[in-house]
Amino acid sequence: MNALRQLWDLLTGSISTSEFERFVRQELPGAYSFYRRAMRDIPQPTNSVRRAARFAWYLLLAFLEKLTPVRRLVFAGAVFFFVLWVLLDLSQYAWWSFLLLNLLLVLEVADKLVTKNELVIAREIQLGLLPSDPPVPSGFRVAAYSEVANSVGGDYYDAIACPDGSVLYVLADVSGKGISAALYTTTVQTALRIFATETQDPRELVLKLDSYLRGQLRRSYFLTLLVVKVEPTGVATVCRAGHPGVLHFDASEGSVRPVRPPGAAIGMASGASVGVEDTLREALQCERADLGVGDVLLLVSDGLLETVNLEEKEYGEHRAMALLRAFPADAPASFRDRLLADLKEFRSGADLRDDVTFIILRRDPIMA
Repeated sequence: MNALRQLWDLLTGSISTSEFERFVRQELPGAYSFYRRAMRDIPQPTNSVRRAARFAWYLLLAFLEKLTPVRRLVFAGAVFFFVLWVLLDLSQYAWWSFLLLNLLLVLEVADKLVTKNELVIAREIQLGLLPSDPPVPSGFRVAAYSEVANSVGGDYYDAIACPDGSVLYVLADVSGKGISAALYTTTVQTALRIFATETQDPRELVLKLDSYLRGQLRRSYFLTLLVVKVEPTGVATVCRAGHPGVLHFDASEGSVRPVRPPGAAIGMASGASVGVEDTLREALQCERADLGVGDVLLLVSDGLLETVNLEEKEYGEHRAMALLRAFPADAPASFRDRLLADLKEFRSGADLRDDVTFIILRRDPIMA
């Protein structure tokens, strides 16, 4: 009885309503989309029954193509014994079908667990590349946060100290998710740190990175980027390449405004001519924000603003601005926690669809 109770607890102990919702809303549609993309073009018979049968056949082929050759034979053997059981009503064939299907399941789960362990290691490496104690200009405080939708993601942030006491804050997002996006973020971070030894001008940094990545990014990938140079005097220079931008809380007026200078995403003109590079150079601009005492800068990713709840509504820029107006005097770490709590409340159990990354800067009074 104890063994049966342990088995029952194992099967049902972690199940919740949100788990079922996730299974129905995300896992099943996600699996269908995965195999649907792998399906060949389907001839469309006029008869609806034939059309459904042909769709099921091509979906089965897409599934089999994802298996190794030996595992295809195991699956075919399981189906063969199942058919014999149905036609001949012999129970031993049912057992063989059951055993083969479970063998296939065990092998696939083992592969998934190995991949998951590798992703955990990759995530640890990715987190290790983020600055644990970001540098700040004199008179400022900072807090940052990054959470991935999958095991590893395409978001990252960085803080690069400049010789004059300024700091370059970087927030980037490579299109897509997973290992490929994470590898590109490592390339971007390394390149920016090297280029920052040559120039600390945000616009020139973005242009250098665009020129470098034009020969590196695959055509299906692009990068949105935000570079903000914050000086000890309170001058912030914002340059963005397709990124949402910055929210600036002005303590003297009690207002919040977006700082969003023009600029296109990096890598969109992969393999393009010099003429396109000149066009991008002309389009890319910077915007200055003068930060007084008590002013706050919030650098956000699109993953934060586009977070959706179970009703498919987006978190949105207006909600972030309202939160910033309500708690402007909070220390950056405290505001980070408030923002995360508000985001969790808004999601109401919905899973993240995109990575969430943000940086908070606050200019404090200079103590004598």
